Amino acid sequence: MATVAKPESAPTNARGIPYAPFVDRVEDYVSDRSQVDATVNSFKEMISKYQFMQQNTQRRATGLRTKIPDILKTLETVRFLALHSPTTSTSPPPPLETTFELNDTLYARASIPPTSEVYLWLGANLAHL
Repeated sequence: MATVAKPESAPTNARGIPYAPFVDRVEDYVSDRSQVDATVNSFKEMISKYQFMQQNTQRRATGLRTKIPDILKTLETVRFLALHSPTTSTSPPPPLETTFELNDTLYARASIPPTSEVYLWLGANLAHL
């Protein structure tokens, strides 16, 4: 009697997702008619799990794609600050006068002293605080 490999005993990929078995010969999975329903249900369950994992992966990819413009804007800012850092110029540059967006309609003025370090809070979700 052949059975479908359980997820905990099946080989997995690097993310821990079990490989789907390739059914070359149905006889290897079903030896008599009484096993057909159980085997089909087992494969249906595996398919629904793979579809769930696919939806999660697509949702995660969509979320990452929406972050690309913010990441590029941050990279541009870091490059700008690097050009005006004390290490790239011969004389100490004056403080950088700028405005920070606090929300959609509120800005604050700020003076950034020359520095050679920049700290980034990646994934901090500060907009939700």
